[in-house]
Amino acid sequence: MTVPKCEDIKARYPKPVRTGYGDYCVGQALCMYVGYPTQPFPGPSTISSALRQANPNLGAMGGRRDSYERALTIINNNDAGRFSKAWTALCRALDYRRPTA
Repeated sequence: MTVPKCEDIKARYPKPVRTGYGDYCVGQALCMYVGYPTQPFPGPSTISSALRQANPNLGAMGGRRDSYERALTIINNNDAGRFSKAWTALCRALDYRRPTA
């Protein structure tokens, strides 16, 4: 599976909103883009799972905690109206690659 490009997600879902103020947030944009089942404004566990689905490198070697922390960063920035930082956190998660020896 090819890891989705952040720019493609942003192009399809260009106007995220804070929780409770509209249609979708940055984390939900990821979920919708990769076809991960979700409800409006998903929590960190759902976004964490969608991140691992989108980028299997995040699930390698016990990466569930890392993907969960990344999901929290996305949510916290989104809910504070810092959409640029939420997108940056998502882009970094999608760009993550396992370190090589």
